[in-house]
Amino acid sequence: MEVVLNQVSKGNKIKKLLSIDVKENQYLKILMKKIDSNNKHDLNNDTLKLNNYCYTHMNNFVQSFANYVINLDLQNSFNNIPYMWKYINDLLIIILNIEKYPSKIASQLCDLFESSIIYFIDLFGLIDEDTSNEFNLKENITLLAFKLFQQLKPLPSLAREYHPIYDAVDDSGVNSKNNNNSNDKKLPQKYKLLLSLLPHLIKSFQHNQIFLQTLNTNIPFKLKYLEEYELDSVTKYNLLAIDYYKALWLLLNKQDILGFLNIMDVLLIKLEHLGNVITDDKSIWFNYDSVLNVFAIVKLSIDEYIMSEKLPGNIQKLIKLVHDGNFKLFDDWLKENEEWLLENQLYLFLVEKLLLIIFKNMIKINVSILKSNKLQFNQIHTALTLSIERI
Repeated sequence: MEVVLNQVSKGNKIKKLLSIDVKENQYLKILMKKIDSNNKHDLNNDTLKLNNYCYTHMNNFVQSFANYVINLDLQNSFNNIPYMWKYINDLLIIILNIEKYPSKIASQLCDLFESSIIYFIDLFGLIDEDTSNEFNLKENITLLAFKLFQQLKPLPSLAREYHPIYDAVDDSGVNSKNNNNSNDKKLPQKYKLLLSLLPHLIKSFQHNQIFLQTLNTNIPFKLKYLEEYELDSVTKYNLLAIDYYKALWLLLNKQDILGFLNIMDVLLIKLEHLGNVITDDKSIWFNYDSVLNVFAIVKLSIDEYIMSEKLPGNIQKLIKLVHDGNFKLFDDWLKENEEWLLENQLYLFLVEKLLLIIFKNMIKINVSILKSNKLQFNQIHTALTLSIERI
């Protein structure tokens, strides 16, 4: 394990060194050769110079990682689960007391915790459904990460009056003293880590109403004074991702279309402003264009149309066929885009909301052709037949 220590001392990322993505990590083969067959892989504290508390828990974590590497089964991920749980739980113990570690190492360990949680969520989503459901794998990994959320006190205000007799540094590492020093305005590491994890946790558990309701109720309480802190672009981006899933929650669970649109109006403006700043992989699954697509679809549900060059061809096609009142092409469009709609939980929403809009537009077109607002049933029947049968 001295390879890890040497690299850390040179300023390299622990996240990179201890990556659990075996296929992409060049260090794992080296580490597996370095680990003694007798499981003697204690840290040499001369390199990190940790206090006894930090050294004990860091050593426990490194040993659990080493055991995970030694017993790694590349053919069957399920056999790795006991070692995974030990690895991530030992890392969580460190994260819950991360303010006790040197800032450089603390930052790297937080990065590692984030990537590990995301990795496990994705991995457990790939394990066969029966096994995953039997052991509640995804739920348990989320609850494990949720301990961080539960442990955090509400973010303190930087603007309140400082009382030296009563105030001190709390266990989140925040000094309550009102100070103009920019370092005092930086978001504490735990809160930053929480904001980086929440979008992934919410996305993974979009169907868990209790979990989402708990987050929706408690996030504003925990982060009440967030605007007083200086936030980097990635944290701002994560906040927008959280707002996006809150908007979806309002839309899909509360049937609050206007509440959804109000959040999205502001979110799109902020996201466009951040667009060129965010260049990491996160922007692949949540960016301005993808959010605009969902926004345009929901706008259709209230018979409003967005025409933008940023909309892909399939969304522009949907807008046109809804406007033209074409049931036949709408049915074909649903089949072509089923996977994307299901992934974004929009399939049933479209079927429920757009059929009436298409029917209304179909009648509107028929009225304009007949130049009369007095429709007979046979005329409506003819219009429906034309809409369903035309190619």
